[in-house]
Amino acid sequence: MMGSGQRYRATGMPPLLLAPAGLALLFLIIPLIATLLQVDFGNLFQLLGTDAAQDALKLSLITCVTSTILCLLLGVPLALSLARAQDGWFPRTVRTLSTLPMVLPPVVAGLALLITWGRRGLLGKHLSVLGIEIGFTSIAVILAQTFVAMPFLVTSLEGALRTRGFLYEEVARTLGASRSRILLTITLPLAAPAIMSSTALAFSRSLGEFGATISFAGSLQGVTRTLPLEIYLQTENDIDLALALSLVLVATAFVLVGLSSSVNSWWYQRLIQGQEPIEGSSTSMLDVDELGENVFIYDTPGAGVHVIAKIPVRRVDVDITFEPGSWTALMGPNGAGKSTILSLIAGSLVAPDCTVKWSGDRPPRIALLAQNPALFPHMSVLRNVMYGLRCQGVPQKQAETAAKAELRAVGMEELCERRPNQLSGGQAQRVAIARAMVVKPEVVLLDEPTAALDIQVARDLRELLKRRLGKATMIIVTHDLADAAAFDADVIQLRHGKVIDRGDFRQYANTLAEL
Repeated sequence: MMGSGQRYRATGMPPLLLAPAGLALLFLIIPLIATLLQVDFGNLFQLLGTDAAQDALKLSLITCVTSTILCLLLGVPLALSLARAQDGWFPRTVRTLSTLPMVLPPVVAGLALLITWGRRGLLGKHLSVLGIEIGFTSIAVILAQTFVAMPFLVTSLEGALRTRGFLYEEVARTLGASRSRILLTITLPLAAPAIMSSTALAFSRSLGEFGATISFAGSLQGVTRTLPLEIYLQTENDIDLALALSLVLVATAFVLVGLSSSVNSWWYQRLIQGQEPIEGSSTSMLDVDELGENVFIYDTPGAGVHVIAKIPVRRVDVDITFEPGSWTALMGPNGAGKSTILSLIAGSLVAPDCTVKWSGDRPPRIALLAQNPALFPHMSVLRNVMYGLRCQGVPQKQAETAAKAELRAVGMEELCERRPNQLSGGQAQRVAIARAMVVKPEVVLLDEPTAALDIQVARDLRELLKRRLGKATMIIVTHDLADAAAFDADVIQLRHGKVIDRGDFRQYANTLAEL
């Protein structure tokens, strides 16, 4: 048994990697320290007060801010588009082309800009006819900085977006949010920390741009001679001034990147943290029976669904009809096509030779509940439940009243001001149920919603869902016969993408275990 005075230690890197890691760090910081030691701090402000230094500082500030704004306006949409694009030759080609300036020799980048925007360039010659000259002007500096800096923003932001995924956007879409609303209320708020870091990276790259600028814009004091160009020229004329300007450039980049990292962390914490859990407040699951008269059931009639799907790459070939108000369980082994069918009905998967038809004149309201509740992390419990109603144009006060009533019905009204990261798994699922049911769905899709919960919590949720579904058409994907039994559902057995049997769940109590 371990002694009381012995401490636990987290597993770290293998000792074999510490030596090369330390050498890499020294290799990076020693030149910076050497530069710092050579700076004439006694005459620093005098050196920075010269006309050449002032002109370079002002020009770099103006052009870098402008180019960074251009990177934001153009690069963020490109990063979002690439992150959402399905894998294929065209997205890969666009991704390669958009990152190419990162690896081009600076002089090649400058030459490419010159033959494009110069007086005789591909586009520049047409602008020149209009009296617009770009080459060897401050505009040329901005274009050069944008050309080399934008790929850093696009690559960094796209990687962050692809890592996060777009589950929250898909959930928002099923709640009726338009593309613009999803962008403004889900994507951009959640991507804000990554956008900030990518922007800091782009600004720092713009600040240090040299090769493309001197090739395309030249070196005219006060017009195109930025900090890097002035430093390059002063290394032969006044090394003290060159070192002083280098200190400004390095310090600016260091502060900007470091500050961005700190603000990024602070912003993310503020984004996902709401009111801290109140000491002594209940965080346990309420038993369904305790809800009593607070439970109300919607009488919205369910919609019929007819799915015809042929997807050879997924080996799916089905023709299934779900009657209005029916409760059906899709069961079968992994890869049988269950989630594919659910995705087709939800609209998150669109494929040729696949059709989804509804019994009514319009597509029904659909609610999707999955194993991951996918509550919007930057919204409170109350705002999560209100979201679908607000997407439908319900006024704020009315939406809040309906959302609180729904939260009361699932025993979560007391926790309405908390954020999702302050809820247990069962509590999060209850909020997800409230968010889905408050919009009065006609079709409810359940994708193994109880798979990650313990037996008691799963039982409570099944009972709660059963009482909340009302007359809605319910389709559940599950491996657990207890789910089908809880809903008294018909069972559709799938194997290798085909329907092999359909009937009452009681028929399969023994046979499903063999699948």
